[in-house]
Amino acid sequence: MIENNPDDVFAAFEILLEEIEVEIDLINKVASRAIEGRDYKDAREAIERADQTTALRDKVVTLPRNGKR
Repeated sequence: MIENNPDDVFAAFEILLEEIEVEIDLINKVASRAIEGRDYKDAREAIERADQTTALRDKVVTLPRNGKR
């Protein structure tokens, strides 16, 4: 039987949050390059993706707080 280990779950959330932050940083670089290249359509798309990814991060941040930690 698989036992529920709160430390493993907390560690998984931390890894997920780190990966989301890496993705946000990458999206920011893409948006910056698009703006530098005056490609405003791609810049807007990157900014929209950054907004969505940031919203996801904000939701994930609240999840472990609802548990025992």
